[in-house]
Amino acid sequence: MPITPVSGEIKAQPLNDNFSYLDSKIEQIKGGPLGVLESESELNQKYPNGANGFFIIDGNMWIWENDKWTNAGVYQAIGLADESVTYPKIAGQLNYIESCEITENKYMQSVASDGTITYTDTANYFLATLDIPKSGKLAILKSSLQHGQSLAVIDSVGKAAAYWAFGFGNMFNAAWATNYTAYYVIDATLLKQAYPTATQLVIEFRIEDRQSAYIYGHDTADLTDKDWGAGPEFGAIRNVPNRLSDRYDLLKEPTSVTYPNKSIPRYNSSTGLVELSPVSNRTSYYFDITEMGTLEFPVYTLPDQQFLMLVDKDKKVLKNFDYTFNTGTSTIDFLQKSNGLFTIDIDKLKAYNANVKGLYVVVWNKAVDGFYIAAKNAFLVTDVFPSLTDLNQKKEIVLPTEYPIVEGRTGYIYLDNVNLYGNYYTDKDLYISQTDNNDLIAGGFPITPTADKKIPISRMENGLEIERKSILVKSIPAAAGSGKMLKALFIGESTTEAQAYLNALIACFNNDPLSIVLGGTRGSGETKHEGRSGWTTNHLMTSESYNGATNSFYNPTTKKFDYSYYLKTFNIDIPDIVFLSFGINDPNQGIAASKTIANLKNIISQIRAVNPNVKFGIGLTSNLCRIENVAYRTEIRRNNILKTTQALIKEFDNKKSQGYYLNPMYLNVDPIWDMRYTERQLSIYQTKTELYSTDGTHPADATGYKKTADATYFTIKWMAT
Repeated sequence: MPITPVSGEIKAQPLNDNFSYLDSKIEQIKGGPLGVLESESELNQKYPNGANGFFIIDGNMWIWENDKWTNAGVYQAIGLADESVTYPKIAGQLNYIESCEITENKYMQSVASDGTITYTDTANYFLATLDIPKSGKLAILKSSLQHGQSLAVIDSVGKAAAYWAFGFGNMFNAAWATNYTAYYVIDATLLKQAYPTATQLVIEFRIEDRQSAYIYGHDTADLTDKDWGAGPEFGAIRNVPNRLSDRYDLLKEPTSVTYPNKSIPRYNSSTGLVELSPVSNRTSYYFDITEMGTLEFPVYTLPDQQFLMLVDKDKKVLKNFDYTFNTGTSTIDFLQKSNGLFTIDIDKLKAYNANVKGLYVVVWNKAVDGFYIAAKNAFLVTDVFPSLTDLNQKKEIVLPTEYPIVEGRTGYIYLDNVNLYGNYYTDKDLYISQTDNNDLIAGGFPITPTADKKIPISRMENGLEIERKSILVKSIPAAAGSGKMLKALFIGESTTEAQAYLNALIACFNNDPLSIVLGGTRGSGETKHEGRSGWTTNHLMTSESYNGATNSFYNPTTKKFDYSYYLKTFNIDIPDIVFLSFGINDPNQGIAASKTIANLKNIISQIRAVNPNVKFGIGLTSNLCRIENVAYRTEIRRNNILKTTQALIKEFDNKKSQGYYLNPMYLNVDPIWDMRYTERQLSIYQTKTELYSTDGTHPADATGYKKTADATYFTIKWMAT
């Protein structure tokens, strides 16, 4: 447009309404979204008269304009239209086109009723054949809509378990496939559920798409798919300790010892040490056991004396097993004999005795040639690559189905506590959906229910909702359990033992129509318990004492957890409700969540055998402190604790009919302000202060433990409804 010179006097003019309108719109969208909603109708229902701010619906920003809600477009720093971020632009993926089998100049003409595919020559198509990944999703380019395209699901004998011819603007319908404009996405897990015998996909592409075609895999592979165990062979067993491999020979370890022509007829009852004796027909071996997996060695027969010796870290004998266990005359749970092999299950061995660190094994000399101790599944990938804390560090919201809160009382959901592999305080990517996020207080959402209420939590990324989980807040009547008296037993770690927690719990019932009586051998007065600082479920199952505390459940005859022995020995009243909380020490001390659950089930089965109507509160324990001076070095532990919480939820959630109630303490504790800290002056010239954690694990007496007690109180009232 040409520029025309201005002549004459230029005078100031009053600003028109456009500028004030623009100012009002800028003011309206300052800050962040007020919440994330499902639909425009939901927005109109909840906010019929507008709001001073904006909401997100399907990635779009909705503002109040001209007395109605209006779609103001995509909510992102740089606006991206629907599907404009295509799979080729997303990092962290595999393009299977680059590695799968390509058949040029062929297409699938037809499929017979028995699944036989007829392939026909053509210059217009090519075929891609790939193995279906074990998990994850495949994003596959669609050919131009004016052309047809085919896809076949191939079973283990090479036949088509399913076949679709589509295109021309159409798309096949399947629960495991999602259609987009330029591509479609296949969920490998759902596909295998639909076709259990499926092994491969054959995908047809137009020849003009040869350079641009893609089959992108997301979360379809991890490091365990690669054999990192290349190394020298030891028979059929790779001798590669400290590398990833199916198995390796423990006798090659530096800590292992071979005693040629030595046997173990006995051990010294005074010192506890083994006594080796010279013989001409036997060899003895010592080796440290692995932390996990199984141990295998060839079957042979001993005619007499000792076969196995379990020893502790000082090589003192914990238990000896004579030749009858070798011949099969006697049996033990952790030792199996089949297919020419003895197999020792490490988990079962540790359940038998948590203090076992090594084994002596006596071998008949004629069996020594070729003898080995094969450790299988003995290492994690993180043992080999210590910098990897987890192979699948995908952010995930961790929530139980329900959260009980007594009416008239307030509970909280702290977003950082449900954020596996994430940090709410740095990422700010979680929102309480369908709710004004201005209600958040230091990352916590307060809830004082008057009725049951579903609370969705969304994860946002570039203005798009990429994850949503919901929790139902159960409004528990204040009169629940009126007139009842419940006998309660609390078993757990230091967060159960804490006097501040127990005092706060008792205080919750001071004016309540429901009353409780705590039992146990520890504590005193109204706050008896069975909490022990530093203890894991393994300690409870097999240790007589640990960390300065004795195990009241330990039967000295069986050397195991024995609930009936406990009740009888200490004259304990049979409880109506039992709370079990080991969510911190088990993951901190390297106990897998599956092992924690197995131990809890063992405990539960013994308690239920005495009282079939007992109800269990499964503790979802508060997590570690987020204050900077400790948070930087506890990230791995935080995630491990939350993974155990996630596993407990998966195992015990929504099973009230079976007597299981989750005690969601972790939701209710602020990981900063409810923890133990002091305030430090920033410098000698600065009066401002910063928070300094004095205990990265335990909640503060005056705040955090009161809130774990609140959550427990809510759960007990829930049990009494």
